[in-house]
Amino acid sequence: MTVSQPHNKAGANIRDLKQQNRALILKHIALTRGLSRGKLARIVGLSKMAVGNLVSDLIAMGLVEECETPAANGNYGRRPIILQLAAASPCICGMLVKRGFFQVILADLGGAVLHRRDIPFEGGMDQEQMLALLLGAYDALRREEPRRVLAVGIASVGPVDAASGVLLTPPSFYGISNVPLAQRVQEHTGLPAFLIHDASAGALAEKFYGGQKSTDNFIYLHIMNGIGGGYVLDGRLYDGDSGQSGEIGHTSINFMGPRCSCGNVGCLELYANVPQMRRRITELLPLYRSSAMPALGGSDQLTWLDIVDAANHKEAAAVAALEEFCGYLAYAVAANINLLDLSCIVVGYESSSRGGIVEKLLQSKIAACSRHKNITVLHSGFGGDAPLIGSIACVAQRVFDLSLPLLLDEPAQKEGQAGHAQ
Repeated sequence: MTVSQPHNKAGANIRDLKQQNRALILKHIALTRGLSRGKLARIVGLSKMAVGNLVSDLIAMGLVEECETPAANGNYGRRPIILQLAAASPCICGMLVKRGFFQVILADLGGAVLHRRDIPFEGGMDQEQMLALLLGAYDALRREEPRRVLAVGIASVGPVDAASGVLLTPPSFYGISNVPLAQRVQEHTGLPAFLIHDASAGALAEKFYGGQKSTDNFIYLHIMNGIGGGYVLDGRLYDGDSGQSGEIGHTSINFMGPRCSCGNVGCLELYANVPQMRRRITELLPLYRSSAMPALGGSDQLTWLDIVDAANHKEAAAVAALEEFCGYLAYAVAANINLLDLSCIVVGYESSSRGGIVEKLLQSKIAACSRHKNITVLHSGFGGDAPLIGSIACVAQRVFDLSLPLLLDEPAQKEGQAGHAQ
């Protein structure tokens, strides 16, 4: 009797190791384009035979497929065979909850969006109406996509309690608070549902699918109707004990300042916000009579997008307002940099023009008020969509670390079970 226990344990360990390696292979195939079996073996440090067996398992499960690369420059010789997610592989539903409108998508494990819905959300709506819009969009997308959906990731304006899946008390969010978002979505869809702060989701999108795959430490700043921060430390998302990290917009930069709607005093968002920039532009426009900005409909109607685009086109009043905004933001970011010893900052926001003035201004302002001088400020390749893509990443991460099962049993068992079910 005692002899069989170590044998079973050893068998379980071997099976666990195989599942971990299989998940690792799937992750690299999902996140890296153009991988061959040989290149994959070099990346993961396994033998070609071991990688070949694991890839064969994933193909048998319907998760991965092989395809030939297109012929280049009239070369009709043997084409390299590359690995990619199978066209019928399971997908993920992502939701983004923010002021003004919601977004719901279906995407594959590699973050490629298959279907998308943008839903306006007006003030005056209540919690049940909000949930009806989100779940109705999910139902509509499911009717369009025959592939299996694994789970739902929900990125939301904060604060949130990600551990319990509850949207807490976001300032200026139509009076909606304490919504058990994950539970309600799970009850409706019958799928696992996970809640994440929108800025943390943006950081995760950058780490998984964006330009920071090889960066171990960085801050992601999300600028929309507020300012949020997401942190990647030692190569992993840092989300706090309950997922409430990232509320950089509600950290105080003036302890003698006015009281914020969150209850704190002198919060960053009281100084770095669109209404404040509008007021600054209104003050300055009489000095710049040749400015094209009044043609946008008056400074009291300017949006963040209007101001950034005007600043990128060197409109002086817009540049001055944005410089003030970045000055306030730099104080809060510099405090984070000094505490965490970080040198990379990624900024996500909507913009329809080239120029990068936000990044240039923020980098110079941070350098002026931080002891770190080698700071790099980059624009997110996702623009303002990083939190939406991060809602997919928060599910994919669980698939790859095996906390969310994805057909990782032996293929033979899977086929046997299917035959039995018939």
